[in-house]
Amino acid sequence: MPTVIFYCSILLFSTLFIYLRDKGKGKLEYYFFTILAFLLVFIPSAIRYEIGADYLNYKKIYLNIDYYNQMEFGFYYINYFLNNIGSHYQWSFVVFAFLYFLPLFLGYPKRNAWIIHFLFGSFFYLLSFFYVRSAIAVGFCFLALHFLLKNRFNYFLLFVFIGSLFHVSALFVGLVGLLSFIPTSKFFKHYIFPVISIFLLIFIYLQSNVLFGIMEKILFLLKMEKYAGYFSSTKWMDARNLGSGIGVLAKVIFSVYYIFNTKNAMKYNDKNWAISVFLFLYAVGVILSAQIVIFGRLAYMFIFAMPYAAFVLWNLTDNIVKCNSFVININRLVVLLFAIMSLLFYIKDGFDLGGNWGESLFLNPYRTIFSKNE
Repeated sequence: MPTVIFYCSILLFSTLFIYLRDKGKGKLEYYFFTILAFLLVFIPSAIRYEIGADYLNYKKIYLNIDYYNQMEFGFYYINYFLNNIGSHYQWSFVVFAFLYFLPLFLGYPKRNAWIIHFLFGSFFYLLSFFYVRSAIAVGFCFLALHFLLKNRFNYFLLFVFIGSLFHVSALFVGLVGLLSFIPTSKFFKHYIFPVISIFLLIFIYLQSNVLFGIMEKILFLLKMEKYAGYFSSTKWMDARNLGSGIGVLAKVIFSVYYIFNTKNAMKYNDKNWAISVFLFLYAVGVILSAQIVIFGRLAYMFIFAMPYAAFVLWNLTDNIVKCNSFVININRLVVLLFAIMSLLFYIKDGFDLGGNWGESLFLNPYRTIFSKNE
């Protein structure tokens, strides 16, 4: 229980600091509360010891870095540099925690950022303790989305590329971002895409085995036997430990709700169309990951779109979408209910009830590098 209280305190107090930052009237308040919130999430991640299921694997990689030169460029050379200057392996966790949180905070909007911070924290803070490379890539993809929505496409590609230096799957985010710029009519974006999305998600849920068979054959034809082998692996094809499935359902329903609000979201910013595309792929990853674990990576790579979608829904006011207060209140109620459910699952993860196969996630009890026994 103390560890769960500790994790909840990190999430709630850092969110409070971001809220106070948003409400502040001067630069001093803005930077003061931003730094407080940053340190509150960064320090526990940086000094954790054997927290996160892959902690020991990353320690092994660091101590034997010469044997891992096939890994992503950024991840490899940071470990290589720290190792060769004689740094303790814990410094790699310090650097990687900084590289995850820095782009997140840089990508926060200046108003109502507490919504994004809270949801991002409840989704991915504890997961970042063991998906270290993916977390850094997700952080930079979030920053890339920030610039994409500002129509600064060069920066979008730049930060996606930086993210790919830590996990190559970030390039897929860049590809989807490019595809979202293909000229299509507003009628397609507002009406046809939402309908197609719901039918495709239902089909994927009901006919996932057929889809897996098609994907396996395509991968074999492309001579990608390594990846095709996932579909016949008893490890990767195991059903994930998703409990009652309420979490999956909530994420998919929220994604669909936003997609059906694409028309209103585009009134806030016409580039918000990209969020709908990212969310559709996130929902696909969530559904497929319930049956084949590896698709969880797809969901995680697009998870950055979820808190931004909540932010957009929260900020759809009557002077933007020209709707009555009832619709505005419904949007905010959906965001609040989703936030509450996300907090409940964050608490569940804090208890460390088990991962994909019921094994420990090594999240509880929390301890630091200063308390390790050698």
